[in-house]
Amino acid sequence: MGEERVGDLRYGLGTLDTPGLNAKGWGHAEPGVRGVARTVNYRRQLIPKPNPMRSVFERLRLPGLPSRRRRESREQLSRFPLLSLPPEIREEVYRFYFGPEAIHLASDQGRITSYRCKQTDPSPVSDCCTRPYCIAYFQAAASENDRNSRVNTALLYTCRQIYREASAMLYRSVIFQTNAMVTWVLFAGMISPGHLAMVKGLRACWIALPCLTMAPIPPNDPRYPEYEHYTVFMDGHFREFWEILGSRMSGLQDLGFVMDYTGQFLSRAVTAEWHRQLTKVTGLKRLDLQIWDTFGGAQWQTGRDEAKAAAEMEVLMEYLKKRMCSRARCEVSS
Repeated sequence: MGEERVGDLRYGLGTLDTPGLNAKGWGHAEPGVRGVARTVNYRRQLIPKPNPMRSVFERLRLPGLPSRRRRESREQLSRFPLLSLPPEIREEVYRFYFGPEAIHLASDQGRITSYRCKQTDPSPVSDCCTRPYCIAYFQAAASENDRNSRVNTALLYTCRQIYREASAMLYRSVIFQTNAMVTWVLFAGMISPGHLAMVKGLRACWIALPCLTMAPIPPNDPRYPEYEHYTVFMDGHFREFWEILGSRMSGLQDLGFVMDYTGQFLSRAVTAEWHRQLTKVTGLKRLDLQIWDTFGGAQWQTGRDEAKAAAEMEVLMEYLKKRMCSRARCEVSS
């Protein structure tokens, strides 16, 4: 009932309940009283004349007849027996349907390709079951030769209620992995804000830009701040990625991330500029941060001073834990 309609009803009821009014108009025609107000049938103007058959129909109407919404709900249950199960059982059905395996994401010219991982907890650089950074491998894996690797979303097209329930379970129960920040930025723009906020697990990798104006500079060099700014922030996706995680992914609890500076240097000091973007993320229950560079080594390379790099990394992780993790027990690794 709109505001105007409510006002009309209040005006009508207030007028009829005003003392000094009879059913036909102003005052009572008392004997000997002159100047009685002209009778006006306000009741007929304000309230329609009651229909005598209305009460008959109301008495005949059976109270047990279902409303239109209830009939539609029953019809939906008859068409989709799954909805007749308790919500807890339906959640287990959705969980079993999608499976626990992680989902790899890759992008090529703005197009997202998805591929089911062989593991439930994938590597941030996807070397758990794929060749790192290879978009051709993702496309081949999702081709007709390997249909089982695709993300099966047929259940989502059943009906609206099943779509809402099943899609929520999909985003909450699996871990997503991407090798490029731009891929996650694109993916975040393709799904609904509600689904993005449901994502609990993410693995990602940042590959530093090569500096074309100077050779790799160690952190103790006075020119290092300029070098770090160029190799990290010249690609706008670094800031945008962490902005999405910090402001739009409120459900994120498990984050694994690799700063791939292979062949270059990255400072592990708590005063470094690059990890200020990471602290936009809060409320984590698990944080895994790895740095691959010349100083501390990479996945298949030995670093120049791995012991010193490990000591600095331990201090940095304790610093990030206080800012990125929830007050409850948080698992931190590097």
